[in-house]
Amino acid sequence: MTSSRNTCTSCFGDGRCAQCDGSGINTHLNENDPKCRNCSGTGVCPACNGTGAWMAHPPEIIDLGLSDKD
Repeated sequence: MTSSRNTCTSCFGDGRCAQCDGSGINTHLNENDPKCRNCSGTGVCPACNGTGAWMAHPPEIIDLGLSDKD
């Protein structure tokens, strides 16, 4: 599979859940839940929400409290 720079690394750009191949069915036969545990039965890639595009998460802003004056 070829992938571009903006392609989701979980589904390789097709938008389907990589674990269940987009079926939404749990592929683990030893579990009682019929839904895929990766996509919760939707069949959509949870990493890119089915878009196939890689999306960077916004940076987390951490307040170090350095600007506070006593």
